[in-house]
Amino acid sequence: MVGHTAALGQAALGQATGRSPAPPDAILGRLPGVVYQFKVCADGTWQFCYLSPGAETLFEVPVEEAYADHNALTRCLLPEDRAAHQALVEQASRERTPRDHEYQIRTPSGRVKWVHIQADPMPEPDGSVLWNGLITDITEHREGMRRIQHDRDRYKAIVEALPDLVCRSLPDGTLTYVNQAYCDYFGRGRDRLLGRNFMALIPEDEHAFVTESLKECHAGHPVKTYGHRVRRGDGEVRWVQWTDQAVLDQRGLVVELQCVGRDVTAQRRAEAALRASEHRFRQLFNAMQSGFALHDLVFDACGRPCDYRFLSVNPAFERLTGLNASALIGCTARAVLPDLEPVWIDTYAQVAMSGQSADFEQYTKALDKTFEVHAYCPQPGQFACIFLDISTRKRLEATLLEQATKDDLTGLANRRAFISRLEEELARLKRSSGREAAVLMIDLDHFKQINDSFGHHQGDVVLRHCAMLMRAALRRSDQVGRIGGEEFVILLPETDQAAARLFAERLRATIEQTPVEPPQGPPIKATISVGVTALRSVDTTIDTALARADAALYRAKRGGRNRVAMAEVSQTSQAETPDATIGR
Repeated sequence: MVGHTAALGQAALGQATGRSPAPPDAILGRLPGVVYQFKVCADGTWQFCYLSPGAETLFEVPVEEAYADHNALTRCLLPEDRAAHQALVEQASRERTPRDHEYQIRTPSGRVKWVHIQADPMPEPDGSVLWNGLITDITEHREGMRRIQHDRDRYKAIVEALPDLVCRSLPDGTLTYVNQAYCDYFGRGRDRLLGRNFMALIPEDEHAFVTESLKECHAGHPVKTYGHRVRRGDGEVRWVQWTDQAVLDQRGLVVELQCVGRDVTAQRRAEAALRASEHRFRQLFNAMQSGFALHDLVFDACGRPCDYRFLSVNPAFERLTGLNASALIGCTARAVLPDLEPVWIDTYAQVAMSGQSADFEQYTKALDKTFEVHAYCPQPGQFACIFLDISTRKRLEATLLEQATKDDLTGLANRRAFISRLEEELARLKRSSGREAAVLMIDLDHFKQINDSFGHHQGDVVLRHCAMLMRAALRRSDQVGRIGGEEFVILLPETDQAAARLFAERLRATIEQTPVEPPQGPPIKATISVGVTALRSVDTTIDTALARADAALYRAKRGGRNRVAMAEVSQTSQAETPDATIGR
């Protein structure tokens, strides 16, 4: 990319260098960044020979000003970065080595950005050096990386606390991550595991099976569950059940495998014991903490599996399902559970007819539970299953997801979740011409006075009350979120400004006319001010629309509160500056 940009920079010199005709700025101006060329003379002085029009967008500095004052762009660097930047330039000029680094700038308007600079040196006969390069805006990339790192840290903290064995590996088996449970289980520190092949932890007679299982995890079948023996640090050989998930690149190729394992030695030993001895089977059968059931398939007149019959269940089965063994044995599944999903019959039929075991997780509406199941074929036409009730874990996962996206006080979408939804809507508008959407910025009037007069507890009651009224006024496709103390935002897809205003007026009137009725004391009346704007496909970011809505909200505040204000047309390019003297 740098070489290509350098070539464009050379061409742009045109008459100045005499090498080739200069392409118009209109061509270079369409490149993603700033194409430039500057000359460092033998005496250390330097100046720009060419600067593409992109400099005015990225640095907010006119090109002519940069030509006249070669330090005009350098002054945009943050003060703490200037010395290091100058040192890099001087070193690269002395050593004639390409430059490739990132730094921060502050534009004349006060915006702080991250930029990436790439440049190649071209020594000249007179001892000077021509630098041809490209500067690109990587602010969004750096912010995205920061968010990714934040999510990664949170994910890592959760994974490190799990009792399950969690690891990531390259397709060749080289470990790239292991959690603490993995280290403890195998009795090895991370320094003895990372960068090494996990096959060293597996008995050699299992290598071929594991290798083939890994090959079956690909874009067409990204999740694979299977079990095999492992050798722990003390030499003990145990069984572990793994669920592998393929991590794919944009071409659909596997770049990593994420694996979650659980020791199933007891289950495997129980399975072997059940096959070996009926007596031992009964002892283990009744003592197992996992549910166990033995079935045979039932076929229709055409020879297709259509049901299965209960032959035997253990006490844990009754405890985990809530079904009574005496009412099950000899009965078919559909007779006991008429609403049983077909997937259960299809999955078990595959096991009983193929002889291949299966490991899976499945929710059944008939029992309102989610089970983790290991099914195997003890003899043709039969299958047995060992299972655990993982409903609590699944509900906990759902709760954690809700906590990450919901506001604790009101139950509405929190700021992060709402902003994500707003970004999705803006992307939809950009993809589909003719679509409309509106954004409402809402603020409770004189909320501080409510807190001061009635206490913060009643203030919270008012916030929840208003949130309930807002949610009740929405369509299924609408979204409301709490983004601040008493600040709310509503997204109305497929809504023009006129309809949005009518909605806002109705909502304002509803809140005004529906005071909070505390158990004791007088009613607490709340009012809202609303700023309304259209979300437009021409908006570069959601911040543009939010700024318009916020400016309209402040006009509603200045106009006396308890009213709706529409964003003005002039606000499309520049939002009003809120009046700092107006209290919310």
